[in-house]
Amino acid sequence: MQDVVVMGLGEMGQFMAGGALRAGARVTPLVRGADVGAVLSTVAEGVPLWCAVGESDLEGAVGTIPAERRRDVILVQNGLFPGRWHALGLSDPTVAVVWTNRKRVLPTVVLRPTAVYGRHAAHVAAVHGALDVPCVTLESERALGEELVAKFGLILAVNLLGVLSARTVGEWLSGAPEEVAAAVEESRRLGEALLGEKTHAGTVERAIHTALESMAPLPARGRTAGARVREAIGLAGEHGLALPLLERAAECLAKSG
Repeated sequence: MQDVVVMGLGEMGQFMAGGALRAGARVTPLVRGADVGAVLSTVAEGVPLWCAVGESDLEGAVGTIPAERRRDVILVQNGLFPGRWHALGLSDPTVAVVWTNRKRVLPTVVLRPTAVYGRHAAHVAAVHGALDVPCVTLESERALGEELVAKFGLILAVNLLGVLSARTVGEWLSGAPEEVAAAVEESRRLGEALLGEKTHAGTVERAIHTALESMAPLPARGRTAGARVREAIGLAGEHGLALPLLERAAECLAKSG
């Protein structure tokens, strides 16, 4: 029986832990406040370690993981790029770009197959198979970079549009396709700046559009929309990018207080 450790038991952590159990693994949870070193000492080295904490908790969570265990970390957070995980002392984590929309009060929606790259990719694929969620294993860091930019682009584009007007994603797609295209392009460009290299623009933007179409009934604004737009406008300034639609969204936020 394979051992698996899951750190963070929110929506995503519970989802992946459930998949691991269905796949026949023995799951050891790491809950908030646990002695991470003590818990990890009860499982063999080399077992997959899902780090499913929220984006804002990632730095603190990784800091509690012993150095010799960090090579087995699996990251699932949004907005991740290599520069961030390198800064946390993770040289080559397994990274799963999860396109499954998990909300407590809404049905689970698979926007695109999860894309995974790294040493524990086979385990991630097995967990997804048990959950009946599609998953593809990537063959290169470049392919991973494109997935990271696409997921970042989707989240920013949706929230940017939602700040501009309270519509569903489907209403945006049918009523203002030019603005949707502009939001996707600007989000992709900022994602590339954060990645530190160019991607295949057509591939990335098609991925974002595919996900948007799957989100048609949903509102084009999450609870963190304002914070994401403010953060994005700051990042655009740091990278010297002029992004007119993003700037419009930031102005809307400023006017609304």
